[in-house]
Amino acid sequence: MRKIIKGSEPTELSQWKRYNPNKRYQNLTKVERQAIRQACLEEQYYLCAYCCYSIGKFA
Repeated sequence: MRKIIKGSEPTELSQWKRYNPNKRYQNLTKVERQAIRQACLEEQYYLCAYCCYSIGKFA
């Protein structure tokens, strides 16, 4: 098991939250969702946080 050190949230998400303070996760656009996904993959070394199996870079 690897220790996962959480970084700061993606810039795209920070900007979206600033301009959409009353919106929810389901309102995110594809840009923000992809930025979150990429940040999680990099932080988790491209491993599933649940089972530790490898996740492809284009998963």
